[in-house]
Amino acid sequence: FIFLRALRRAARRGVRIRLLVPQHPDVLVVALAMNSLYGRLLADGVDVFMYTPRVLHCKTAVFDDWLTTIGSHNLDAVSWRLNLECNILVDSVEFARVVRESFERDLQDATKLDLEAWRSRPAWLRVLGRLAALFERVL
Repeated sequence: FIFLRALRRAARRGVRIRLLVPQHPDVLVVALAMNSLYGRLLADGVDVFMYTPRVLHCKTAVFDDWLTTIGSHNLDAVSWRLNLECNILVDSVEFARVVRESFERDLQDATKLDLEAWRSRPAWLRVLGRLAALFERVL
């Protein structure tokens, strides 16, 4: 939650943030809980893209074109407390460029999520998302 709040605050300050998430994730309850968060992210100016070809597992982020984090660590309570996950931090302009180029290629296979479209999703999906969000601190 701290990280998501930081992303939202940065977007409100004008920092360009693009989030690429799988259209069809491998854990349904986590996907439903995440779906309930998209509205807040979108409203604050975060660009959310739904990646369609396959499930994404690797988590990457590039900061200021020189600092990159890459690995398997999820931003959830289970990963922080129980799972054996790992990310590395790389201080390299060249590495950041390669990761950013890969991200740009992946965006070509993604659909940008629109706030109005998100708000008009089916009622049953909104209800399931709210129910899953009740457990987001332990997911």
